[in-house]
Amino acid sequence: MKLRSVLTRSSLLWLAGVLALLSYLAIACVMLHWDMVHLDSRILPGESWSTLNDYTPGLREVHIWSTASLDVVFPLAYSALFAGLIWRGLPERFQWLVWFASATLLADLGEGLVQIILLNQDLTAITYSDSEPLLWLKAALTSLKFSGFVASAIAAIAAVTNMMRRRRGT
Repeated sequence: MKLRSVLTRSSLLWLAGVLALLSYLAIACVMLHWDMVHLDSRILPGESWSTLNDYTPGLREVHIWSTASLDVVFPLAYSALFAGLIWRGLPERFQWLVWFASATLLADLGEGLVQIILLNQDLTAITYSDSEPLLWLKAALTSLKFSGFVASAIAAIAAVTNMMRRRRGT
């Protein structure tokens, strides 16, 4: 069974949408409960380094667990939703636009992996320059992850296109 045929099913699109929403809300609850700034919201290396240094050992552990669980489910869900909507709603000549959803997924998962590596570092034993290559990689992946806004816009256009086509009966 092809991935495309699975991701374009209505039931899976609804499931992906609900799962994306719930995992997003869960991440927000974690951040609010522990009064923490999530590394995902930091792009520049200096900002990320400063945020890392502000974390207590407990916050580091919370961030690692939320990144390894919720921040894996969230990109898988929203990427499946975006890809399914694009494949379902756009004409064949525009199907290549699904790569925006794929790029976002890979960037978001890569960013999470780099963040877990950074969160596991003993910051008392290293300097900013020791972590700078990882911080720049995180910055690049975080920036690329924001292609998700492009993917979401394309998916919205695809959903509207699909609704209009269904309304016309074509």
